[in-house]
This record gives sequence, C-alpha cells and structure tokens, in this order.
Amino acid sequence: MNSDVRGWQIMPIYKLQRKGNDLSDAELVEASKTGLKLEGHLEGWLEHSPWAIAQEPILIIGRQTTAALEDGRVFPDLLGLDIEGNIVIAELKKGNTPREVIAQLLEYAAWASELSDDYIHEIAERYFLSVPLLEEKTLEEMFYSTFEIEEMPSLNQRLRLFIAAEQISPTISRVCRFLRTAHGVDVNCIDFSVYQTESGEILVNSQVVVGQEDVIPPKKTISERWSGDK
Repeated sequence: MNSDVRGWQIMPIYKLQRKGNDLSDAELVEASKTGLKLEGHLEGWLEHSPWAIAQEPILIIGRQTTAALEDGRVFPDLLGLDIEGNIVIAELKKGNTPREVIAQLLEYAAWASELSDDYIHEIAERYFLSVPLLEEKTLEEMFYSTFEIEEMPSLNQRLRLFIAAEQISPTISRVCRFLRTAHGVDVNCIDFSVYQTESGEILVNSQVVVGQEDVIPPKKTISERWSGDK
C-alpha cells in the first residue's frame, strides 16, 4: 500500500469479477492508474455529470465562459447553479495543483459575485445554444427540469467554489481549509483519479480533500466588536 505526499494511505480501486452467478464466489481485481490526460477529459465528464462535483444536482450554465476583467479575459472551466440558485465555479487541473490556482479561483469568484440575474440568464442561454437538444431552452426551463421544482429562487446569493485535480497539494488544501474555516469562503477541493481494469474498463474515483468542514464566517475585528458594544 502506497502513501501520497500528504501521508495518506492510497487505497487500491477494485472491480468485482464474477466467476459465476453467485456473488460470494467473485473476486476483487485491482485496477491500475491510466495514462489518460485527465484535465481535458475531466472537464467533459463533469460537464455531462455535474452531480459528481458536489454530490448533488448541479445545472451547468457555462463551460470556458468568457469573464471580462480590467486587465484581460479569463475563462472559468465550468459554471453552474445549485438548487438554491447559488453560483458554482469549478476549476480543473491536471496533475498536482499549482499555487496560482487559488488566486485564479478567487479572481473568478470576484467576477461572478457581481453578476446580475439578467446576465446569468444571458450566460446560460448562450451556453444552451451550443449544446445539442438544448438550443431552444431557457434557464427557467432547465432549472425546473434539473431540480424538479416549480419556482426559481433568487440567483447568486452565495458562491460555491471547487478545485478538482489529480492531486490536491498540501499547500492548496491548507490554504483552502483556512479560507473555509476562518473566512467563510465555501471552497472545496476534490481529488479525481482514473483507473483501468485489465479488461479495459475505465473507473473514476473521487476523494473530498477540503469541503466537509463547516463554512465559518470571519470573526469580527476589534473595531467592529468595539462599535457593536456602543
């Protein structure tokens, strides 16, 4: 059994291989990691299976959406909405996460935090035009069918940020955990690993590295506490 750079034990991924009709006679066959270029594939996989980002339904409304900033343009990998109308931003990286991914994600968050309802509708419907069978759909129609509800909530009340990578580095996980537990930023880190069995079947494993901790609002400063006591 191996350990990664965080000291965690890396558990093998197994496929259950039957020998007959009785499951008790089956055996576990270990899958090996593949050489697939995860970042390019993962973006498409999560676009088509967005529930795997947060383990709940997510409506994707943008892929590589152009975000115009003062000093240029950036392109969040995936943009979505959850059932409460909160914006979900997912940034995907191949291999070990570089330090700059946090600055990149926060830059996207600052841009998304200022999006109006009208502009969110515009982004979504521009994206639907690029997806076969969704060209005529509105955001309301897609929201109702995705979440099986009959009324749209207020949009963009909160941001949910996700970093998905083959390996979340200790530095990235430590900083994201600090942002989550000390500054109230809903940031999550997920490891995705791809395995292949001897028969060629592709298996994908995910591990939440940051995201199970409570999102804790920042503490009041001394001046804020003093003014509140007046």
